[in-house]
Amino acid sequence: MIVELDGVVEYKSLPSGLHNCDSDLVYFVHEQYAGISAFANRPAHESERNAHFAAVGLLVPLTYGRLGRSWLHAHQLRRLVAYATMSRNCYIPR
Repeated sequence: MIVELDGVVEYKSLPSGLHNCDSDLVYFVHEQYAGISAFANRPAHESERNAHFAAVGLLVPLTYGRLGRSWLHAHQLRRLVAYATMSRNCYIPR
């Protein structure tokens, strides 16, 4: 089964007020799937608009209930998004 993601999931997987939070976990539903996304906002150089935003997520079938046991992946997703933002040579203002 092919699940259409372009132009749909990215808006569901980002927290509201993302400019004001450093990190967040977002739970959402897309078609027959529960989604979970780990979001991170890190400082960046002015040439990169002062911020690096990243989100790493996954979809799991809803066969195991309302959230499809997606929370089981929360810890690893947080680690992945932290790695993704820190590996981009984030700018730390002094």
